Amino acid sequence: MEFAQRKASEGEKMIKQARVYDMKKMPDQSSLGCRVLVMRKWPQGFSKHNVDVWLPDAGPSKALLDAWNECACESWEDFAYCYQQEQRTRKTCRIVRYANGKQVSDETVSRSSLDVLRGFEREFGTVTVMCWEDTDCHCHRHLLVDMLKPLAQVARENFEQEQREADAVKLGVPVQVVRK
Repeated sequence: MEFAQRKASEGEKMIKQARVYDMKKMPDQSSLGCRVLVMRKWPQGFSKHNVDVWLPDAGPSKALLDAWNECACESWEDFAYCYQQEQRTRKTCRIVRYANGKQVSDETVSRSSLDVLRGFEREFGTVTVMCWEDTDCHCHRHLLVDMLKPLAQVARENFEQEQREADAVKLGVPVQVVRK
């Protein structure tokens, strides 16, 4: 199925996540909408037939990846903070488009990766961001998806969390506070 055929009708918009190496197990990828690789480097053994767009700038910078791999980041929270700051302050984004496994364009635009992904969501309805990491582990794509959530949804989730925390405090249960 060609990329252009997956453009969304006026329906619900959503951001999904997928692991690139699980794509081989999905013969029908039509439910994924616009498939966007959000890694700095192309993953080994990953077919260009399984991607519509590659946004290398949506991945962590080489300096941040090196710091994480060399344990220079003290915690996942430190890495997450630095990655989110990188994405929020980024002024340009490289967009590489593919159709039928062949590269059709490569351009750098004066917009952040977050703005580009939001634009894809408006255009295609469903956008699936992809990386090589397992679903259960720390991965920048989880942070990216959280950053793309509408502000109203984040506010609602924080309110619901506050209610759970208040209920837990009333019952004398220790609470760990985490805010988005």
